[in-house]
Amino acid sequence: MTGAGPFAVAVVGAGVIGAGIAHHLQVQHIPTIAFDSAEPGHRRSAASANSGGIVRAVHTATTETVLTVESSRAYRRMDLASEGGLGYTAAGFVFITDRGRRQAILDRVALLHSLDYPAQLLDHAQLSRRWPEITWRADDLGLFEAASGSVDVRAVVAAFQRGLVTHGGALATETVVSLAPAAGRRWLVTTADGASYTSAAVVLAGGPHTADLLRTRGHELPIGPARMGVVELAVTGAGIPRELSFIDDITGGYAISRADTTYIGANGRVAPHDSLGSLTAAESGAIRAAAAARLPATTEIPVADTMVGIDATTVDGRPIIEELEPRLFVCTGFSGGGAKIAPEIGRLTAQWLRTGERPSILSGYAFPRRKSDDRPDQDETHDIRAFSYL
Repeated sequence: MTGAGPFAVAVVGAGVIGAGIAHHLQVQHIPTIAFDSAEPGHRRSAASANSGGIVRAVHTATTETVLTVESSRAYRRMDLASEGGLGYTAAGFVFITDRGRRQAILDRVALLHSLDYPAQLLDHAQLSRRWPEITWRADDLGLFEAASGSVDVRAVVAAFQRGLVTHGGALATETVVSLAPAAGRRWLVTTADGASYTSAAVVLAGGPHTADLLRTRGHELPIGPARMGVVELAVTGAGIPRELSFIDDITGGYAISRADTTYIGANGRVAPHDSLGSLTAAESGAIRAAAAARLPATTEIPVADTMVGIDATTVDGRPIIEELEPRLFVCTGFSGGGAKIAPEIGRLTAQWLRTGERPSILSGYAFPRRKSDDRPDQDETHDIRAFSYL
């Protein structure tokens, strides 16, 4: 595509976050162009293309819970509209912890009920009866979210991109290399092939690439690239609960069972700063061992593939959503947790650009962080160890 414009908004990055923002802007008749990197390496390692897609509402931060509940509902609507095109599972999600966290789980169940989102606390006996394929420990507790599960993130990205174009927006497969103020209170966006585009506002949602672009404007954000990966098993079926997803907060392992495949992963088993595009044998083995602690049947199932993606991470695990300069927005640093809240982040960020007012629920993602907001709306009394990984 040759240079074009003017657009109202240019969104740099067309993964699950960027494409979601662009889609919601264009649906509101705000002329938008989204840039999807043309570099093969970036496309292969994009977090959105290599995510298992867990959608779970239980989280230490109440904000994340609220955003996920609304995003889960949006995913279900999108899946119905596309006749199952997003692959949204219906079997639910289980957060596994121990009896020492009972009050914390009860508090989270109450929160979810207040949001009209189904959730229940299950003890060892109930867990064992419902999912006998999983190895349960005597002091296990589970928070079951019947409306949660997983989604095909690549299908979500395609749906958002398709919605952008269908409603009159533009999708450019080009790598943005610079941006600068232009005449008329506009921005000039330049790509690697020399094409230039103008827009009234820019949203940087390109994952790790966002930091490089911001440095050209003199901004240093505390974000960095981190490598994340999952193992795809060759078959589903016997020994694996059908379409159930779970996170084991005790071992750090997790599983995502879908109709046609099963993904397994484990927190801390993948070298975050390595540059390898696939999992090493040691990493894959460590993930399989963590999964086998709960799903012993997986030890006999061969590996079909591994997926490795690079996402932008922050020190505190929270994204940065901010207007750094007039009409220059950043939306990055989701630390592997963007998929579960992408629809609502897209809607709210588009609302901010349209109205000029930051939605209050996004205030915890401001930059610089407020000193009083080092751990936003977390339950200090009943902390949950849930890692924000997928």
